[in-house]
Amino acid sequence: TVRLQLLLLKNELKINSVKCVIGGSFGGMQCVEYCVMAGATRPVGGSLDSDAGGVGSKKADAVGMSGVPYGIGEFTTKRNGRIEPFVRSAVPIACGAAHTAWQIGISETQRQAIYADPKWKNGRIDPHDPPHSGLSVARQVAMVSYRTPLG
Repeated sequence: TVRLQLLLLKNELKINSVKCVIGGSFGGMQCVEYCVMAGATRPVGGSLDSDAGGVGSKKADAVGMSGVPYGIGEFTTKRNGRIEPFVRSAVPIACGAAHTAWQIGISETQRQAIYADPKWKNGRIDPHDPPHSGLSVARQVAMVSYRTPLG
């Protein structure tokens, strides 16, 4: 998950901040999640001292957001005496902020193709004999779904 990647960067690799996250397609969606989790976002309520739940409010203190103006508290960094977002910029490519009903339907069709492969075995696959047929059909569905009627 993006949260685990952020924890790895910050706690294990001791990285203080990320200049830019770039990703395309599914990586673009992860890029957007990086911004939500650790980017330059303000809590709901907008103000740093609002009663609507902004940082410094009683509501914010109740959920552990006191004094943290960006993203989620565990993913901020201090630079030059200021609290800043851990992820400072992002370039999401070829993705939307949310799936459409069409995309959800296509993804479910791909999953069902994999589930229908006898080698799937309810997710208990043999790594030496994976469900290649189901994966092949899922990739075919993907290739068709990436095209427009014009080609």
